[in-house]
Parts: sequence; structure tokens; C-alpha cells
Amino acid sequence: MRSDGIADPMRELPHMHAVIDEIETLALEGTASTGDKDRDRRAREDLMDRLYAPAPEGAERLNGKDYRAQVKPPEGFTPGEVEASFDAFTRAMSGMR
Repeated sequence: MRSDGIADPMRELPHMHAVIDEIETLALEGTASTGDKDRDRRAREDLMDRLYAPAPEGAERLNGKDYRAQVKPPEGFTPGEVEASFDAFTRAMSGMR
């Protein structure tokens, strides 16, 4: 991010989505950089499987069928804020050529 002129991402970026995306990119680059295409592909797939694996069987029953979260979403993660964040990203990317 610094090479893109963002000296302090935690203060300069409007939401954590951009920071998380950058971390994912760095993890993928670090995991899959052997030069062996098949090995790199498997390493990327393994990382993505570990990051975004489905919930283990039975996890949906942990809190009971009537469970409703009582915690409000963290700052920047309400449905409207998430939508606005993606809209801002789309606008920013549409100007890049």
C-alpha cells in the first residue's frame, strides 16, 4: 500500500475491507511463489480453503435454532456501510486504466 501512496492504511482507508484484501493478497503471494505452477496452484487453493472453509457440520446448532445475535455489527460493517464501501471501491477502480 505504501508503494501506492498510502502511508498509513489504518487512518487513510475508509474501511477495513481494503486492508483485509491486501493481507489476503500478500498471503497468496507468499504462499504461492515457488515458480512451480502446479505446486503454486495447490498452495493457493489450500490457503483459500483454510480461509473460507464452510462451517463444520453441526456448527449451526451451537447456539440453538432460535438464536439471534445481540451484538451490533462492528463499525463499518452494517449492511449500508458495506454496500457503500463496495460502491466506493467500484468508483475508484472504474477510474483506473
